[in-house]
Amino acid sequence: MIIYFAHPISMYGSKKEKIIMKELEKIGKVINPGLYPGKFENKEYLKMVEKSDILVFSSKNGIIGKGTYEEIKHAKNLGKDVFYFDGKLYYKKYYLENVDESNWREYCQVKVYKKDGRYITVIPRYYRGKTTFREINVSRNYLFSVYYNILSIMVNFYNFFSHI
Repeated sequence: MIIYFAHPISMYGSKKEKIIMKELEKIGKVINPGLYPGKFENKEYLKMVEKSDILVFSSKNGIIGKGTYEEIKHAKNLGKDVFYFDGKLYYKKYYLENVDESNWREYCQVKVYKKDGRYITVIPRYYRGKTTFREINVSRNYLFSVYYNILSIMVNFYNFFSHI
């Protein structure tokens, strides 16, 4: 699977970009425009989108620029799956709002859909070399409890072995 990773220029070379790249590389081969800043015209980035199987995009504080917006729009027009990834969860259901034509760096906001107070997310599943995405509905409270339980287990594990 070939993934095009669309994200704001302000994220290029950042720690968040590296973390997300590691996650995406678990799924497939990643085309990262952040490796070629300013080397191509917008049309060439759109050609890279055409070569991908899916597009995954990220934002900086919930904001994307016009370039990321155009890449998302192009992928959708081609019928490709587009996912929003916030560094922890993949969202298939999202919307873009508050488009500001005058500011190409802070072009619009990304909002995720909720259904009955729960976030609609997808998780990648790997089976026989193929990746699929399964939809799940989770609440932020559920996620907090999962992270808290993992942290508790790690602390207990550490405490147990530090006394030996």
